[in-house]
Amino acid sequence: PNPEGGTIDLKAEVRDGKLCVTVTDTGMGFSPNARTGVGLANIRERLQQLFGATGTLTIEPNLPSGTRATIAVPYAVP
Repeated sequence: PNPEGGTIDLKAEVRDGKLCVTVTDTGMGFSPNARTGVGLANIRERLQQLFGATGTLTIEPNLPSGTRATIAVPYAVP
């Protein structure tokens, strides 16, 4: 809901044996009162089921504004 608009960037890279997919935006970001919703909880649960502790979802501020979400899963070349 940023009146000035913003951008969304998508990046995928292999880092330390993991495929990391990052979505970054320059919007308003999460409010300090934001709670984890059902969708994020479902993603974390699915990553846990598929990859155990090696599959992660991290969400953090994208300074100076916005949010950065990264999913990391094990990666191996077949």
